[in-house]
Amino acid sequence: GLVVSMAGDWFRTIALYHLVLHLTGASGMALSGVVLAQTLSLFLMSPVAGVVADRYNRKAIMITADLVRAGLALGFLLITAADRVWLAYVLTAALMGVAAFFNPAHAATIPNITTRRELMAANALASASWAAMLAIGAALGGVVAALLGTGAAFVINAVGYLVSAWCISTVPFPASPTARPSSSGQPRNGWQDFWHGVRYMWARPDVLRLLSVKAWSTGVSGGL
Repeated sequence: GLVVSMAGDWFRTIALYHLVLHLTGASGMALSGVVLAQTLSLFLMSPVAGVVADRYNRKAIMITADLVRAGLALGFLLITAADRVWLAYVLTAALMGVAAFFNPAHAATIPNITTRRELMAANALASASWAAMLAIGAALGGVVAALLGTGAAFVINAVGYLVSAWCISTVPFPASPTARPSSSGQPRNGWQDFWHGVRYMWARPDVLRLLSVKAWSTGVSGGL
């Protein structure tokens, strides 16, 4: 399910970039707005989404996220003229905001459905799948957008989310653990955890440099 949805993500991403550039006369500013909508939405929603994944049924979160994303993916079909490019920003922000709930729920579920011996291989497989779909999905997405049009890529993206939801629905998941309170005894807050992580990294320059690699490389490559 994860592989299918990730492949669809790249179908949509390549098609959306092409569509925005086409409708705006190859405006780099317009395209940077799409990238900003992606990253800013994830940044704002991820701390909250992590808490939700700790406290509620993760299987239900993932299936609901996939169904909502399928509907949002079809919304990109409405972008047919330059005066509708604003929809690209709104839909992208909404879609990535929903993805922020799917990702931690998926990551937290892996230890629950694997043995201790399988856990490292499962995490490696999930990471390798992302990298593989970055190459394969982006390439196929470009081919589909060129041959069949961007609309076909958006439809394939929506179908991918539906397939993902179906796959997840067939997997028996154990009950999600109850969220543990913080060391102070108060309920955990996502933004408090976020700033705790920032302080941890700031006090450890080696960790900060390692964790900054992807952020900087993604930002620069997205701009290019």
